[in-house]
Formats: sequence, C-alpha cells, structure tokens
Amino acid sequence: MALTNRLDPATAGPALQRWLADHLDGEVVVADVVVPRSNGMSCETALFTAQQRRFVVRVAPADGVGLFPAYRLQDEAAVMRALEHTAVPTPRVVAVEADPAVLGGRFLVMEHIEGRVPPDDPPYSLDGWVLELSPEQQGRLVDNAIATIVEVSRADWSALGLRLPRVGVAAQVDHLDHLHATGHRGTPHPTIAAGLEYLRANAPTGEALALCWGDARIGNMLFADDLSVTGALDWELASIGSRELDVAYFLYALRLWSEGFGAPSPPGFPGRTAILARFEELSGLPMRHLHYYECLAAVFGALAMMRAGHLMIDAGLVPPDSMIWLTNPPSVMLAGYLGLPAPTGEVTGWAGHR
Repeated sequence: MALTNRLDPATAGPALQRWLADHLDGEVVVADVVVPRSNGMSCETALFTAQQRRFVVRVAPADGVGLFPAYRLQDEAAVMRALEHTAVPTPRVVAVEADPAVLGGRFLVMEHIEGRVPPDDPPYSLDGWVLELSPEQQGRLVDNAIATIVEVSRADWSALGLRLPRVGVAAQVDHLDHLHATGHRGTPHPTIAAGLEYLRANAPTGEALALCWGDARIGNMLFADDLSVTGALDWELASIGSRELDVAYFLYALRLWSEGFGAPSPPGFPGRTAILARFEELSGLPMRHLHYYECLAAVFGALAMMRAGHLMIDAGLVPPDSMIWLTNPPSVMLAGYLGLPAPTGEVTGWAGHR
C-alpha cells in the first residue's frame, strides 16, 4: 500500500475493466476490487478479479511527491519479466501504463500469487500469523527466505538483458545522497549525513556484480502454508551491485522489525551467525564487507523513514511538530551501526499511525 490510500474501488474497477480490454484476450469483467491496508509505504496497491483470475495493480505516485523522487515502473516490470526465467518466484507482468489519467497515476498490473506476507503494521514481531507458527516453522520460513535471496544473486543479469540505472557501489551511494538531498526539506539529517560520509570514505572496490533486490526482507515475500516462498515482490529498488547488499539488508531488516520496535525476534528465527553461515553455505561465497553494506542498508532505512516522516506530517497522520523524520527506529539503529550517539528526543515509528 501507499502511505495513505486514495484508490476508490468503485471507480477503479470500471477504469481497469476498460484498460484491460486492450491487454487481455476475450471479454473482461473486473470485480472484487480490494485495497489492502497493510504493508509498504510506497506505491498504492489494489487486488481485483478478471477472467476468473486474481490480479494486482500497483499505482505509483507522481514524481516528486511520493516516498521516492521517481518511480521507474518499466524497470520494475523488466526485472520481474527477466526473473520468470529463473528459480526466483515473481508475479507475471500483464502490462505497464504510463498515462496517469486511467487510475490517477502510472501503474503496473501483474497476476496475483497466493500466499501470506509477514505484516509491517503492526510488525510481525509484535502480532500476526508469524508469531502463531511453531519455532521450527519460523526457522523454516527464514531459511526459505534466505534461499530465495541467494537465487536472486545467482540470476545472470547480463544474459537476462537487464539494464538497470544503478550499477556498482558508487551509484548506490549517489542514489542515497539524492534521496537525502531531495527529502530533507532544508534541514539535513545529521546521522544520515554521517552515514553518507562513511559510505563514500569506505566503499569496497573490485567486487563482482550481481542482481540486487534492494528490499530483500520477509515483508516482501509471500509464503505458502508449507512456508515455501511463492512470491518475491516489490522490485522498485532493484540494481546491480555486490552480492552482499541483499544479505546485509536482510540482516538489517530482521533487526529493525524486532529490536527497532523493542521486541525480540520470533523465537524460531535463527541468529545472525547462523543466518550468515546459511547464506555462505548456499552461495558458496564468503562475506567480506558485510559491515559496510549493513551501514548502507541502515542509511537507506533512515532515509526512507525521514522521507516518510515528512509525508506523514503532510498527511496529518502525526502532529505537525513531530520529529518523526529525525528520531525514529531506523535513525537510532543507523547511529548504532556508525558508533554515534542516537538522535535525541522521543522515538516515533510508522506503526500505528496509518
């Protein structure tokens, strides 16, 4: 979902029905349009039925007004289409629409995949179906997630014809710098600025390049009843970079969705050492620069929360004098990674404010 939902099922259904007539064979009748109210802070998502199949539509905000400065739906679709030829389970793309007049924004339609997503709000470490699993099942969920991330890194991005705008660590850091410059609204975030300085001064060199998901966490995966991964979702942050980037982000996200909310990890989730050992066992590659990439993941997390915090103030979801953009769980965690004092003040996160 987006930070706030604006899609009206009553009008979105007929608009999608007219649009799908040019993209699906046979008669199209759209029904059962549902706009979920969980997960994500970026694109707005709706589910609907057509031709006895379920579909998903992701509607991007206009450039310059959303969580990210711009949305490259064609690149996201290209990644999912390329991964159809690999072991990574991704939705089948129907089409991308560049005309915002149809649904109020550019959008991407794909086939729906059955499965359950660990919730973001409330965090899965505090409530929801993940906590209802046995410890053995929780461990299996994480192990299957690890295997999926390894499969992403194995995809031969060059042979698959992927041409993404960010290639290499310097491009990654430039992107983060751009997110800061376009999102701090005249008051730079000191912890993020320190993180960017660290990333520029300590960037690894000579690393092999791989496809990077960019948002590799269990909240972007669909799980079947047997806890196998049925879908890997949200490829808007995909890039070409170090294989360690997604491993680091996965570790960071597990910490954020537990420690960041003052909760322990689910009891069956393996610890950091076991997770790293499993990644290295499945990939056959050692992790040489993991702290650097965890810092990169933490800078991104703080940037996303800084930008989301300003948007939440704009939307009236938190008081106008809130410091959520500065003092929040990702910023506190980033300070820890950098060995710096945490931002002072009341720590406020997104949970419970949407």
